[in-house]
Amino acid sequence: MGEIETEIDHSILQCIDLILAHKKEFVYDFLKKKDYPTSGTKEVQRERLRKLVATGEINKLDLLTVLDECERFGNQHIYLFRIAEPNLVKLRNSAYVKKVFKEIGLDRVYNAQTPCVIPEKSQVISITHNKDWLNICWATKKVTLELRSTKRVHRSNREFCIKEYLITKFRDLVIFRVYLVSGDAELMIHQLPRGSRYDEEKEPYLKQLDDWFKFGILTNIGLQAAIKKLENSDKVRVRNLGFRTDMGSQIEFVSASIDQGIYEDPDARNARKNIRSGLGNATNCYWLTSKSQNVLIQELRTRIYADRIAFTRQCRQEEVDYVLAGLRNSLD
Repeated sequence: MGEIETEIDHSILQCIDLILAHKKEFVYDFLKKKDYPTSGTKEVQRERLRKLVATGEINKLDLLTVLDECERFGNQHIYLFRIAEPNLVKLRNSAYVKKVFKEIGLDRVYNAQTPCVIPEKSQVISITHNKDWLNICWATKKVTLELRSTKRVHRSNREFCIKEYLITKFRDLVIFRVYLVSGDAELMIHQLPRGSRYDEEKEPYLKQLDDWFKFGILTNIGLQAAIKKLENSDKVRVRNLGFRTDMGSQIEFVSASIDQGIYEDPDARNARKNIRSGLGNATNCYWLTSKSQNVLIQELRTRIYADRIAFTRQCRQEEVDYVLAGLRNSLD
């Protein structure tokens, strides 16, 4: 293994590690399409990928394509938007869009992508534009600290506590996409460390979009009406439901278990009926496989806030699109 590591660029080894941090299905599908063996533990898969790179049978771009697939959907918070028709007309114009990206030096990734594992700062790595979609993807670097050890030392008659942290660097994708037929748009932000503020995280991207296309800072769609409709929908099971009353009080219902909806409890159902005013500001719900027309392989948990929706696991694009369509339909 040591010999292979010396022959392979460090960024490729890093890319392999990032891929293997995700579900094994992504590597399995990739190897199967290439007619390579698919069995084995993650360590076996890691060694297999390293050997395939060392022999030139796969390259960095192959691995980055798999990594993009891993990171593109799920484990993310999504803001919904609606692009006004005058701006939508501009975005449908390929000559206009090409000109915008050429002026800012991004023509190299227009309907293309640039290899990028972990950038030092946020950068656009791909732009997809056709008659139906505009899809812009940024790669960003994130850093986490994991406490590994703590020790006390004495110096100059004083006692010090020294903590050692493991620093882990990883790549996140931020995606802005517009369906050019309807104007429906989303900003997708990968799940951030606990305590982060998504409203602050989204602002630089919205500002960048305004700088490019001059359509003003987009305002995301409020989801309170969707929360209210979903609590009576047969497509979801509602585990948590939060309300903010007209006077500002917070009320929350929580079912007895993740397998039960709040309305399966008669007392909870009656208590909910007594709340006659206010807005739903959060719900934790499970989208049911039985109502998804075979789109969902397993139940999909989402957390819906007043301003965004959070997907709590890795997903396929079909799953995300199904839930977002259901959410938008409940706003109509």
